[in-house]
Amino acid sequence: MAAAAATLAACNGSGGNTDAGHTGADTGADAGGPAAPLLPSAVASGTSAMTSCVGTTTHPTPGADISITMTLKSFGENGDTANGAEICFCPNNILSTQALATMTAHDCGTCQDVTSDATGHVTVTAQANGWYAYRVFFHQIAMTQRTTFLDSIQVNEPAPAAAGGMVDGNAVSQLIATTISEAQLITRDPTATTIAGRIFDCAGNDMSNVIVRAFHQDGTEIPEGAEVSAAHFRYFDGTENPDASATWTNSDGLYVALNVPPVGHSELIRVEAWANTAASVSCTMDSQCGTGTCDTTLGQCLQEAHRIGCEAVPAFPNGVSIINIGPLRSDYEATDPCHL
Repeated sequence: MAAAAATLAACNGSGGNTDAGHTGADTGADAGGPAAPLLPSAVASGTSAMTSCVGTTTHPTPGADISITMTLKSFGENGDTANGAEICFCPNNILSTQALATMTAHDCGTCQDVTSDATGHVTVTAQANGWYAYRVFFHQIAMTQRTTFLDSIQVNEPAPAAAGGMVDGNAVSQLIATTISEAQLITRDPTATTIAGRIFDCAGNDMSNVIVRAFHQDGTEIPEGAEVSAAHFRYFDGTENPDASATWTNSDGLYVALNVPPVGHSELIRVEAWANTAASVSCTMDSQCGTGTCDTTLGQCLQEAHRIGCEAVPAFPNGVSIINIGPLRSDYEATDPCHL
């Protein structure tokens, strides 16, 4: 289970987004939705998370075209690869209209149309040090959950610096998607999507004590539901195992949003990371915490959180979308949902 969860949520690197414009951490009123949550101080690598770059980072500048090899892995299956899968590989991190089309009638448009070979490998052209995106189309090797791969998307993945580099891609089986939901005590809704990733600070370290919030393309927040089949936001135990009792990220920085209901096909979902970036304050009672509250189990004040990261990713019904979230950037494009 740890391997499955880690591969789904940790993915490849400390990717980001590709767009432009908002600076600084946000409050609840700025980002829309309920008031800002109260959280313990954000931690990374055993110390206060580095958040000084929030609102000032930018996406990497891509270099020359390079030929690289992607190995499409069936995550959670001990390194097994997925062969015969149709993939749209987009070296500029922009999924074309064709790449986002329905499963029954597609081509890749300006993206590269490739199929994984018997060893799960594909050769593609990327942009050195840039970000890329890809879609793996629904693919069934045999009539089993283990060999039925869901429609999946991963964006903002870092390309190697030079030709000949190797990267891993993810093919998500129906079995693993169901297993992760069940480990979080959630019934998987096949009409909804799963969104997963990791959250990292300015130094690229996994962040603890962070929550995620998700929003539809029209800005409406997707709330935590009461029913097991509704949307749920879940975290892990620090060793990459799902933890149904966790209320914020642990030292592995992993999150998963289950049963997210996309509106139509390939809706662009905004995923935000929220954290308390103030210094940790020890406490035994609420009166020691100002406007916050005292968590007597932690012995620490829970203080107002702010939006410290944001990325957007397309979501399909019965699909999986993977997006890692770093610090807020200053270069979101005007049309990006994170440009608020």
